[in-house]
Amino acid sequence: MRHRHLGSLVYTPDQWVRLLDRVYRRVQLPRDYPLVLTGAAFDYPLMGLLGAMLRKAGYRPRLACDLPPAEVYWLLGSCYGFVGYQSGLNVLADNLGTRQLMLYFPSLKPMGDTWVHPDRRATHFRWGYFDEEPDAVAERFPVPAAGVLKPPGETGSIT
Repeated sequence: MRHRHLGSLVYTPDQWVRLLDRVYRRVQLPRDYPLVLTGAAFDYPLMGLLGAMLRKAGYRPRLACDLPPAEVYWLLGSCYGFVGYQSGLNVLADNLGTRQLMLYFPSLKPMGDTWVHPDRRATHFRWGYFDEEPDAVAERFPVPAAGVLKPPGETGSIT
């Protein structure tokens, strides 16, 4: 079962937890590695629910709603990776060279990586669709070369 958002199907909170858990395992991040949930004020109710579910699963989520643009820029530019869905944050993360996994509504399948900087298509950007299982989508998160991981406390996070 998926939630409806703006007339399209999106992941349920349980599916988001599965996706993030699988991304953490894929890149071998410990559960205490910082996790920031960011969005606009209208995202806050879902972010709060997701944050509580992630805490219960052993993660350390931080909610960051309605941040000033400079803070969003810093957050996306300094994080380990970004998981999100079709928003301007993906474009900003791409411009900053941030590793990311983007989810699209199924109706946008032709888009894929058409807008991504060509130098990052093979190394920093992967995508999936809400009609796919979270585990399969998470397996696409771009894994960096060995030794690239920023330890917790060095501004690293999954955003």
